[in-house]
Amino acid sequence: MLFQEHKSINKNFNEDDNPYTVTEISLIIKQYVENSFKGVSIKGEVSGIKVASSGHIYFSLKDENAVINAICWRYVAIKLPIQLEDGMEVICEGSISTYPGRSNYQLIIKEIKLAGEGMLLARLEEMRKKLGNEGIFDKRFKKALPKIPQKIGIITSLKGSVIQDIIHRLKDRFPTEALIWDVVVQGNEAAGYIVEAIEGLNNLPKHISAPDVIIIARGGGSIEDLWPFNEEILIRAVFKSKIPIVSAIGHESDNTLIDLVADVRAPTPTAAAELITPDKSEINIRLDKIKSTLNNILPSFINLKEVELKSVLANLKNTTTHFEQLNNKLINISTSLKINFNSLYKNYEWKVDSLKLSTTNLMRLTNSCDQRLDNLLWKLTRLYRSKLDEISNNLASSRKLLISYNYHNVLKRGFTLTRSKQKKLIKSFNDLDKSQLIEIEFHDGSAFGEFRANINTKKKSISQKRNNHKTQNKLPF
Repeated sequence: MLFQEHKSINKNFNEDDNPYTVTEISLIIKQYVENSFKGVSIKGEVSGIKVASSGHIYFSLKDENAVINAICWRYVAIKLPIQLEDGMEVICEGSISTYPGRSNYQLIIKEIKLAGEGMLLARLEEMRKKLGNEGIFDKRFKKALPKIPQKIGIITSLKGSVIQDIIHRLKDRFPTEALIWDVVVQGNEAAGYIVEAIEGLNNLPKHISAPDVIIIARGGGSIEDLWPFNEEILIRAVFKSKIPIVSAIGHESDNTLIDLVADVRAPTPTAAAELITPDKSEINIRLDKIKSTLNNILPSFINLKEVELKSVLANLKNTTTHFEQLNNKLINISTSLKINFNSLYKNYEWKVDSLKLSTTNLMRLTNSCDQRLDNLLWKLTRLYRSKLDEISNNLASSRKLLISYNYHNVLKRGFTLTRSKQKKLIKSFNDLDKSQLIEIEFHDGSAFGEFRANINTKKKSISQKRNNHKTQNKLPF
């Protein structure tokens, strides 16, 4: 900055000249400084903040080598877009003023902006609010990760150690095919390359199968290093991806906007590999447990179904025998009807032959026989229909009886069937031992338990039966 030359400074001094007073030189300096620095921007670190009761803010701006005092009057302080804190890097705009009474100078602030990391944090917060208001970070848009992915897409740089950490972890847990897309993960062009990779994995040629999940990963760094993962174009590309995306950016303490839009956020790249794959050792343990359970259950299940099948076959055999008997009865009735019909017809034919005495008698006899034949046919028809109805009713009754004989239907009415451990049917209380395992069959399943009888109750029951037998022997009939 060029300094304006003050005419008083060019004053020539000699022995006769009077020297400046302190006040004079202080005012000259004040006028010179304030005219020369009416509008300046100073970048520095905030230090020693003090807020007066009047609302004015006093602090210092410093760098590695110098310090300048700063004042922010109340009417400016209430309009500041940020809250000042010690250590914050800012850019202050204002003018330089001096205080002759103490021979010092200070910056009178008109506006304050964040600088460096603070500025990036402000931009980050502004972007977060903008995209959040659009609903891009809402949980309802999150896609579920596959339980066992067949192919994993990895977007990262092949130059770093991140890709090796992910590959090694995948091999240890659950070896899976990986499709790696090499990209730049730092710098102004990084966001564009990563967007291209996301769109490429979502639109692979038909002869290449798409990955089931995508990992976007890089190592840790400063906010400037990780800034590509806050870019709006990248956030929108992750949101539009049809394939679930896991973000694994930096360390657990690093936060970027891609973590908010991704379907799942992993604290580290290695953790991302663990999140999307099952542990093969745990799968083997679960399979062994299932195998052991099946080996214990299947034999009992097969035996139970074998008993049920034998019962069904026995009932089917009884049903077949019953229907064969009914069929034989029907054949006998049909044969009897045919014999009766033939006998009546022959008798009618003989009478016609014997009564050929005259045309009148023959006509009279013919009419009489016709009437009798009609009556016989009517009776035969009624008899035949009656027999058929009787057979049909018998069949219906037999069917109902057969159904009622099925003990499963009896069980549905609230009854149960009790068997011993050896599958022997228990019909009486006296068939039970003092203590034994029993199976109780219901209409919808079976239960197993242990029966314990009261020995006094059982003896009393046997004694009661003997007394009843003696009483019956004494009856006169």
